[in-house]
Amino acid sequence: MANPGNVPAEPIDQSRRGFLKLTRGAAIGLAVAGTVAAMGGASGYRWWQKRREPGFQGMLVLREQDVLLFSALLPVIVGAHPGTHTNAPNREALLEQALRALDKMLAASSPAMQKQIFDLADLLTIRATQGPATGYWGSWDSASEAQISAFLTRWRNSRVSLFRFGYAGLCQLLQMAWYGLPDTWFAIGYPGPPPYLRGPLDARS
Repeated sequence: MANPGNVPAEPIDQSRRGFLKLTRGAAIGLAVAGTVAAMGGASGYRWWQKRREPGFQGMLVLREQDVLLFSALLPVIVGAHPGTHTNAPNREALLEQALRALDKMLAASSPAMQKQIFDLADLLTIRATQGPATGYWGSWDSASEAQISAFLTRWRNSRVSLFRFGYAGLCQLLQMAWYGLPDTWFAIGYPGPPPYLRGPLDARS
């Protein structure tokens, strides 16, 4: 998959097999990267984060800071997909659907996995750890594509292995949420699951 400009999102295997392998990749990457928050001292600021309860804007588990973070990262990580173009008529609707798909995935995951992901989100949103870890000190909803790309490049090329795992995990997780939407399949030539599976999948969505 091509990326616009210098967007450093990892290339995704566009075959059906590669698409289905995303779940395992995201789980491994985020399970390791979630420990970065503790190393960065994020637990010392948990009192501040606890004020932000889950269920922001009708979400099941995503908090306000999670929504702001993932909303900013999602289009940059997905890259050159027609649905992420700034002039795409359904861009905002697709991004909203992807966030809600991510929310459902996290709600269905184990408490341990949720903690790891939220610890990682805390590392990226608490000012005391966000700036030193990412090189960006501002609010994520004000970050430019170039600033987000610089952060992703920093983590992708970091000498700290946990940052590299964090980069890979974020890419896999957000790509899962995006490419789990049927409206995004046509652009990558994915026909969707076999017909005999579509009923049960639809029922679970």
